[in-house]
Amino acid sequence: MASDRRTLAVICARKGSKGLPGKNTRELCGRPLVCWTAEFAGQHARYSVATSDDLAMLSMCQSIAGSRKIQRPEHLCGDDTHIADVLIHAAEEAHNLFGEEPKELVLLYANVPIRRLGVVEDALRMLRETGCDAVVSVAPVGKYHPWWMLEAVPNGEGAFREYTCTEAPLSIYRRQDLPPLYVADGQVIVVKTEALLRSKDAKGGLYARFGNDVRILVEERGASIDIDDEYDLLVAEAMMKARQ
Repeated sequence: MASDRRTLAVICARKGSKGLPGKNTRELCGRPLVCWTAEFAGQHARYSVATSDDLAMLSMCQSIAGSRKIQRPEHLCGDDTHIADVLIHAAEEAHNLFGEEPKELVLLYANVPIRRLGVVEDALRMLRETGCDAVVSVAPVGKYHPWWMLEAVPNGEGAFREYTCTEAPLSIYRRQDLPPLYVADGQVIVVKTEALLRSKDAKGGLYARFGNDVRILVEERGASIDIDDEYDLLVAEAMMKARQ
C-alpha cells in the first residue's frame, strides 16, 4: 500500500450485530475477531484508523496496528447505516487527525479475519490504472447460483417454485454450464474519497454510493471468510487451523 497519507486504511468495527451478537469481539483462535483485521492493517497499511462505537475495540486496533481512534457517533451505528456514510465520516476525522484529507480509502471490515496477501495492493493498482471510482473484491458464487435457487410457496406445506430473476434456462444441471456470477467476499473495498462525496445522494444499484465507475477484483472462492453467524465462525476457525 502507498506509504503517504493520501491512502488510508479504515477498520470498521461496529459493536452491534443481530446475526451474531458481539461478533467483532468473539474469540477466534485465541483472540478477539477484530484483532485479525487489525493485524492485517498493521502489516499492509502505514496509515490507518479504526472507527467503532466500542472503546475496547478501538484500543485493540491502536495497540496492534497503531490505528488512530475514531469514535463513531450513534447515528452511524444502526443496522440501516450505509457504509459509505461511515467512510465519509472517517475521512473527515482523518483530515483532523493527519492534517490532510485522504484521497483513497481502503475499507477493511472487522468481521473478515482471513484475506489474501496482496489483495489490497491489487485493488489499489486497479483503482489507479483504470481511473475508476472504486474496486470491490468478489468471489464466484459457485453452487449457490441464483439459477438454481428455489422459492417457498406461502402456506404451501413444503411446495416450492423455481426462483428466476432473469431469462434463465431451467434445464442446466451441471455447475460448469452456469454463467459465472460473483458476490462481494468482504476482503476489501477501495474507493476514492472524491467519489464518495460526489455520490453522497446517489440512488440505484448496490454500489451507487461508491461512484459511477465501480470495478470488481475477482478472487478465488475460499480466499476469505465473512463472519455473520455461528456457522461462519466455525468455518473460519477450521480455515485458520488448516493454514497454520
